[in-house]
Amino acid sequence: MRKYLLLIFLTAFWACEEDEKVPEATPEGTWNLVSRCEYDYGDCTVNCTEEKLEAYCNMEDDNSSTAPDNEEDCNNLNGYWVKELICVLTVNTDMTGTLEQSARYDSDEGDSTNITLVVNPSGGYLVAADGQSADVEVFLTLSDNGESLYLQIIVEDGGDDCRLYTFAKQ
Repeated sequence: MRKYLLLIFLTAFWACEEDEKVPEATPEGTWNLVSRCEYDYGDCTVNCTEEKLEAYCNMEDDNSSTAPDNEEDCNNLNGYWVKELICVLTVNTDMTGTLEQSARYDSDEGDSTNITLVVNPSGGYLVAADGQSADVEVFLTLSDNGESLYLQIIVEDGGDDCRLYTFAKQ
């Protein structure tokens, strides 16, 4: 009889115990671009060179690094002013969203692209965007703590042209 009581007691104890579940991180929310880098041509895994996100002057004749830091002086020296790159990724609960990127040059209006995320069997998400060509692959992964999001764009046209965007949750 003792065996049965002990068995009943243990069964009741296990049945009442609640499993505490840790919520799985998802890309839902609004994310701000914090860095962007470009990989060496033909290699999408190492040597990612950081691109400046702030405004700067690019000299058409000699790509001078001593170009002025203001638009008026830049124009006077036959350079062109490159605006600060601002990029916001918004992902809705239905895994659709938008990628909005500010203009980099005075003549550009900026860009807004509709996206759809699909779970990638090997991890992360595959991103499908409006007007995306067949030779472009976009992958999105979350950091382990869910606070950073990485968007990698790979263009294959005989060689690889790769960029890595890093976003932080807003």
